[in-house]
Amino acid sequence: MARRPPHQSSDGPTLFEAAARRDPLSDDAMPLAERVRPTSLEEVFGHRELIEDGKALARAISADRLPSMILGGPRGSGTTTLAHIVAHSTRSKFVPFSAVLGGVAEVRR
Repeated sequence: MARRPPHQSSDGPTLFEAAARRDPLSDDAMPLAERVRPTSLEEVFGHRELIEDGKALARAISADRLPSMILGGPRGSGTTTLAHIVAHSTRSKFVPFSAVLGGVAEVRR
């Protein structure tokens, strides 16, 4: 009886074969972090000083009168998520920009 190499399985496609077959536009093709990202202010954990009822950002969102703003904070603190929610809750345009990856010329453009 011939032995199968340890990386092959008769149970189905390999990890790479399955990834190649996946529709890149389907929800399960999105990274987990994107799939669990909050989509409304009610789902956001933290930032209460900005988004609680009556606070400046919450009032601006409900009135759909947002000033141009820059959200800053350490990686993973939720600034990009908050920006996405604000843009989708209002008629605002969201322009993602990373100060770490971009430069002055890109800001001017």
